[in-house]
Amino acid sequence: MTSPFVLASPTAPLVPPGAVLEGIVETWTGWDGSVWDLSGRSGRVAFRPGVRGRHTGPVEHHSAATAARSGSAWRGYRATDREVFWPLRLFDGDPSAWMATDRGFWRTMLPDRPGTWTVTAPDGTSRTLRCRWAGSSESYYWLPGMDRWADYDVYLTAEDPWWRGAPVMSRWSADPGRAFFGGDTASGHGPPFWLSSGQTLASASVHNPSDVEVWVTWWVRDAASASLGAGQGRVEVPFAVPAGRLLVVDTDPAVQTAVEIAAPPAGTPMAAEPAWVAAAVPDGVDRTAELGETTRFAPLPPGEPVGLSLSAGGPGDRAVTALFTPAYWRAW
Repeated sequence: MTSPFVLASPTAPLVPPGAVLEGIVETWTGWDGSVWDLSGRSGRVAFRPGVRGRHTGPVEHHSAATAARSGSAWRGYRATDREVFWPLRLFDGDPSAWMATDRGFWRTMLPDRPGTWTVTAPDGTSRTLRCRWAGSSESYYWLPGMDRWADYDVYLTAEDPWWRGAPVMSRWSADPGRAFFGGDTASGHGPPFWLSSGQTLASASVHNPSDVEVWVTWWVRDAASASLGAGQGRVEVPFAVPAGRLLVVDTDPAVQTAVEIAAPPAGTPMAAEPAWVAAAVPDGVDRTAELGETTRFAPLPPGEPVGLSLSAGGPGDRAVTALFTPAYWRAW
């Protein structure tokens, strides 16, 4: 007597994407603008155990040794590129849509087009890490169209190793100039001085919430001259920034330039100004060589509020803006 048998096609069970970190949302924004939820909430992409990159990154210590003493003297450190490792599970419950989901995600992984990893804490604050795809491997237990999921090990590199917080933008200005003691300087009557509250410029301070030092970008608008001091740094602007123009001084060691551009149009929201200025700087007028001889670029120290030494001469609005992006060791 023969034994009965049944012919059947193997069916892979639907596998949930993975566990969700309670209260924490993690996303990947590709170069193409697409946003992928890595927390497992979307049901398409999720982390498996073993993610690396959220914690402190690697550092390179520098020390000096001499024959006159034992051991060595620590001279400082340098944060190096951060390696990021993502064990991912890509899932789509619709077999016919799985290939499109897979293709769309991998379109964001190109070696010449980095994306942004964002981690949002339960209190709503976010930190970002700009990452570049460095390599990957895959694991298909069955044909992906049958499984509706696949495991990938993705390696990325963050050339800027710091997790970045929300940009900080502070602005100070003086009142428009008015003739000293009522004199009319246009007609030549009265000394060439202007009354100005000066209170906001004189009392300016800024707080760097970062774990480390950061570099400031200064904007100077409508001033005959300016002096910008923060911590150990000072930028001297001995020339005029005409009305309707903006001088952008980037103190970052990789840049360190002073570029004059047209100021953002009236009515531009303050939050939208940095993007507008960044787009205009490449076509601006380079005035770096005209900065004062006492100019010294230096980073803004972290921790307590730092008093600024700001002055802007002339009869105009004399607005000074400081921008920087906080830097942190960890994702939260």
